[in-house]
Amino acid sequence: MFRPITLSNFNQQVERLFAEHGGGAFAAFRFEEPDFSLFVEDTTVVAEPKGSPRFPYGTFCELETALTGNELEAHMWHWLRSGEAYDQFLGMNVCRFGC
Repeated sequence: MFRPITLSNFNQQVERLFAEHGGGAFAAFRFEEPDFSLFVEDTTVVAEPKGSPRFPYGTFCELETALTGNELEAHMWHWLRSGEAYDQFLGMNVCRFGC
């Protein structure tokens, strides 16, 4: 049985994607889509671009209020480091790992 990626491994990989694309690329205001979603393929976290078939199955941060610049980046790092991103990923993939 396949086990989901660990929190620490998930966070390390997402930190690299944030460094590459900027944290804001994985966030969007409510009812909008970001440039990328976080998708886990086996044990690798990938930046799935908007428009790809797997994009809707990835995780991203839905913003309640519009944020920009440093405020957005700080919010995204908090979203990741607080475990909210990982919890959201697990919530979207419960059946994938448990069924």
